Amino acid sequence: MEDGPDDNPPALVDESFSGCQYGYMSTKQHPPVRFTRAAAEAASAHPQGVSRTEGWYLVGTAALFGACHALLYQTHGMAWGGIIRFAALFLTIAGVTWLLRATHAHRQVHPRGHRAAMVAALSWMLAVVLVAGWAWIVPAAGHDVGWAWTSLVALTGVLPLALVGLRLVRAFR
Repeated sequence: MEDGPDDNPPALVDESFSGCQYGYMSTKQHPPVRFTRAAAEAASAHPQGVSRTEGWYLVGTAALFGACHALLYQTHGMAWGGIIRFAALFLTIAGVTWLLRATHAHRQVHPRGHRAAMVAALSWMLAVVLVAGWAWIVPAAGHDVGWAWTSLVALTGVLPLALVGLRLVRAFR
């Protein structure tokens, strides 16, 4: 008896190349490819390739902003306050430019949630500057708040940014 046309259909695709059999894709699991592993690694809380140097530059940026904020809040009522504020702002702009260029040169992989943490930290810093600036820089007569309080407020404003940088340092593997 001869085989009929429906008894043994020919393979439409060479089965040695893939998991296809009789023209249908196989459902068997294949080992993950390089890009799948990289995507899974990047989505983890502590991915490989986080730059510790970028984290330290971010902490330095926070420290520079904190020093500038403290000087701006404290020098408002001083006789030479305008010149001191000008110098502080000039040095802050130059320092932040250098730090951001150095940070960009060391930028690598970021942990999950890094962008949201940066947005939250920068938003918090902006809110603190708006409130403290309104209270301590806008009044023409100055203020009688001591340096300890203004420094504490400046530190409170930049602390989240420093914590984001320290998170990168900690995530380094």
